[in-house]
Amino acid sequence: MLGSIIVAVSILKKNIVTRNIIFGIFLSALVLLGCSKSYLTESAKTPSEIVQMAQLAVGEVQNFTFELVHKKGYIDLGNGLNLIHAHGYTSQNDFEIHTESTLGRSLIKSDAVVIGGRTWITNPITGKWSEIPSDDSPINFLDPTVLIKNILSDLSNLQLLGEDESVYEVSAETYSDSFESLVGLVKTGNKIKIEMKINKLSNYLEQVTINGQIQLNDDDDFERVIYFSKYNQAKILTPPTEND
Repeated sequence: MLGSIIVAVSILKKNIVTRNIIFGIFLSALVLLGCSKSYLTESAKTPSEIVQMAQLAVGEVQNFTFELVHKKGYIDLGNGLNLIHAHGYTSQNDFEIHTESTLGRSLIKSDAVVIGGRTWITNPITGKWSEIPSDDSPINFLDPTVLIKNILSDLSNLQLLGEDESVYEVSAETYSDSFESLVGLVKTGNKIKIEMKINKLSNYLEQVTINGQIQLNDDDDFERVIYFSKYNQAKILTPPTEND
């Protein structure tokens, strides 16, 4: 009798252990399935949808900061002056910008402020401000607000290169004409490749890498990177004075 009880208890324990194992496997499967569904939902957005959301987000932007870096190349400003780096802040059609250019072997640093169609620029030698006619400005073509909208327009061959927790990486083809508000005169109708980083939470464009010829004398391997940040963080732009 005692032996029968021991056998019964042993069988019962085995059944309980087996049920616990099965239940654990079942729970694990549910967790994995839930994670899988979440991942698929996140990745289900097409490159076109990602860009469309970025277009909507940028359309509501009032101001932002920007930075232009040349991995290779420059922007030809004319008269031997080549822009290699710039960063600044823009609010609607007004902006301030800090530039670095080369003239021969010389590095020239200069600042500019554009407010209400008026332009002030620093003398690269003395650092003193002076107002100049807008048409005389070497960067009178620059318009960051127009630029960021044009970047997201007229795109083709969109591809999702990858994503992480914070950004989508999307590649596309576009035309050099989209960058007229960055470089001025462009090589019209030239197709180039770009890669964009778009924030998942805000849908803001954070970075664009531009490869190829934008200006007429660009080399095929010119590479420019533009960074956008601090969206809708307003600050007041004021005209500089000659004493600044």
